[in-house]
Amino acid sequence: MVRELRGKFPRDPCTSYYSVLVALRRNGTSEAERQLKDGLAEHAILKTFFPDGTLESSMRALLAWMQLQRGDEGEARESFRPACATIEGSKPAGLDLEWVASVCKR
Repeated sequence: MVRELRGKFPRDPCTSYYSVLVALRRNGTSEAERQLKDGLAEHAILKTFFPDGTLESSMRALLAWMQLQRGDEGEARESFRPACATIEGSKPAGLDLEWVASVCKR
């Protein structure tokens, strides 16, 4: 079903996110990371249809978590930093609160 949605709506960040979850379940981490980056590249769609930033923040948190799992702290910080403005007062799933605070400190 996700593949069908991805075929119909290839630029939809939401279908990218669901495709990522499927890829992760199949151990396709490099494919999942590529799909997250593709979804995050759709700035206009994210801002127009998901203006509260929740989807983008979730995607960035998952991408950062994946990058941390493979030991790339610098890339994880860069990927997550844009989410800092929308996550105030919450802890993104899978990320250590101290790590989030260190990335988001002003």
